Amino acid sequence: MAAVSSASDTGDPRGRHPPERRLLILGGPQSGKTSTANSILGDEVFDIGTETTHSNVGQTEIYGRRVTVVDTPPWAIPSDPEDNAEADNDDNAGAELDNPSRAPQSLDSEGPCMGAILCPPGPHAILLVVSVTQPFGDTERRAAEEQLGALGGGTWRYSMVVFTGVDKLPKEVFIEEHIANTGESLQWLVERCGSRYIVSLLSLT
Repeated sequence: MAAVSSASDTGDPRGRHPPERRLLILGGPQSGKTSTANSILGDEVFDIGTETTHSNVGQTEIYGRRVTVVDTPPWAIPSDPEDNAEADNDDNAGAELDNPSRAPQSLDSEGPCMGAILCPPGPHAILLVVSVTQPFGDTERRAAEEQLGALGGGTWRYSMVVFTGVDKLPKEVFIEEHIANTGESLQWLVERCGSRYIVSLLSLT
């Protein structure tokens, strides 16, 4: 289980090392997660042309503070509990059949813990990147819950939602209205993060 650092780094008191902030970036497929990480770093550190398959680390200095950003693979969408129940019933009813059992779809093979390990002793903040152009329903909510749960208790206190693709919203629709209209799952995510969210001005193509 990876830890989330709640202590504020003050850096080396003799001034040899600048204070540091460590950010862990999580999000689903095509959420703009990697572009968000690059935007924070101020450079094309991570490749946005291919899907992220392993956690990667980038560092920069912002106003004298060292900032570490960890980009992680997109979280896998967990399977529907009803589908798992049906699969279990099928296996029990036809145990003599040679059909291989289906492993439940859960987190990506690496999971978020590797990302946390890459920014020891743990991230100061977790950014959950959500694109307004992608659906966010119960399956996405469960994926986010699994990701944060894998990092241990208390991680929600250091989490924030980053909305991307807002340029695709109708001009008269603000992000607050989008949250209200999208449904309970997105509202749950925002509330679970203590209503901490920001809007990224990145344009998703």
